[in-house]
Amino acid sequence: MCTLFDEIAKEGELKGELKGELKGIRAFISLCQELAIPYQATQDHLMEKFSISNNDAKKYLDQYWK
Repeated sequence: MCTLFDEIAKEGELKGELKGELKGIRAFISLCQELAIPYQATQDHLMEKFSISNNDAKKYLDQYWK
């Protein structure tokens, strides 16, 4: 049986993973822009590389595309 401390540690680990993934997505979008990769191609690559939905990829692009 898991203890409260185990649950807190798991929660912290998940938060860290999500934070790291978000940093990766932001960096990926920035790099694609620097390489002049079009918006739609970047969206397609985001979906493939990060295993996210079309809607999530669009949301990230809308937020971080400069």
